[in-house]
Amino acid sequence: MQEQVSVRLGDWIGEGWKMFVEQWKAWVINTLGLFVAIVIPMGIFFALFIGISASRRAGEPPPVGIILTAELVLVPTMMLLQAYFIAGLIRSGLKQLRGGRIEFADMFTGASCLLRLIGLYIVIGVLTIIGALLCIVPAFLVSGLFFFAPHLVIDQGLGPIEAMRRSYEVTRNSMWWFTLFAFVIGLIAGAGSYACYVGMLATYPLSVATGVIAYRDCFGIQDARSFQAASKPAPDIYTPASYAGPQAICPHCQAPVPAAGLFCPSCGKAIQQ
Repeated sequence: MQEQVSVRLGDWIGEGWKMFVEQWKAWVINTLGLFVAIVIPMGIFFALFIGISASRRAGEPPPVGIILTAELVLVPTMMLLQAYFIAGLIRSGLKQLRGGRIEFADMFTGASCLLRLIGLYIVIGVLTIIGALLCIVPAFLVSGLFFFAPHLVIDQGLGPIEAMRRSYEVTRNSMWWFTLFAFVIGLIAGAGSYACYVGMLATYPLSVATGVIAYRDCFGIQDARSFQAASKPAPDIYTPASYAGPQAICPHCQAPVPAAGLFCPSCGKAIQQ
């Protein structure tokens, strides 16, 4: 029987914010790359749509070739690009979570899971439409119950159905809380649109970072970092009094740390690059 997971909405958002701030420049650059990749074909699609509308108002027959091009080429292209670069952005977060430094090249690492991720989005999209037809509420439940399915496909290489099953097993006992969490994450992601969309360069990666933090707590990631500053060190964590080996100084908080350590036990930040 799956152990019930506690939804720590405030803690996850707080850690996600600290995670974003730590490497905010890289997050903004990678998110900008995602937006550019999506906006270009979307702009072409809307330009074609405007042209088709203008021809209809002028009484001309609709350009069938252009319509088919928009439907058969541009729409699938937008889906492919969105899935590809979202995978790269989530992998950026997973990389930072494991102690790495985010690079723009991380955005081009989604090829290995692209088809499985698209299949997942199609299945979830169908379930969402069915849920919307059933008094809307089930559509929100779909987003909560299968919130971690993309992370499982991207991080663990699972197939769409297996990823959905694993996500469901973890979230079902607290499905209302996870539905609320998914809803809040969506609000955070889109909040920057109210600042002329420029704000989404911060709010969208914050939503991704928060989702990665939640994934860490719900599924466990070996050697994953914590972005919460520990107020009191645990007994089995290094302290100056309990460690007699070579010591160094954390460049961030100036606390003494083991000379061979990777992360500061006081502030949690990386001390070796």
